[in-house]
Amino acid sequence: MKLFRLAFIGFLLQLFGIAGFIAASRTSIGTLGKPAIIMLVAISIALVIWASFKVISLRGSVVYLPGLLAVDYVIAFHIVGITTFPGLLRDWRLSLDYFVSLLRVAGVAFVLFAVASILLLLLKRAIDSHNDVHQN
Repeated sequence: MKLFRLAFIGFLLQLFGIAGFIAASRTSIGTLGKPAIIMLVAISIALVIWASFKVISLRGSVVYLPGLLAVDYVIAFHIVGITTFPGLLRDWRLSLDYFVSLLRVAGVAFVLFAVASILLLLLKRAIDSHNDVHQN
């Protein structure tokens, strides 16, 4: 249950991040707003992954959560396209090519989230071992 709660938080972050990115790109502050939104969402997702180390298993943090976050990204992209920015889905049609492109996007997103999870896990372990050494 905690895994799905973390994934839902990640979904909301990505949903509002995509919408905010597109909205910022349509304004005069787009050159500053877009990178700021990307960094804000990236840091927020990193915090969700970091929090996962305390409440779910290692496999859940490194495999299942990145997988759910990748699926969340694809769903969030489509929701934003359907509700507010229809230009996102101009190539949408029920076809094998579109499905394959979705799998590619989800695969790339999974790899990015999994690599981020592994790097954050290594950072956490380094911090924990550093703290253990200095406490003794």
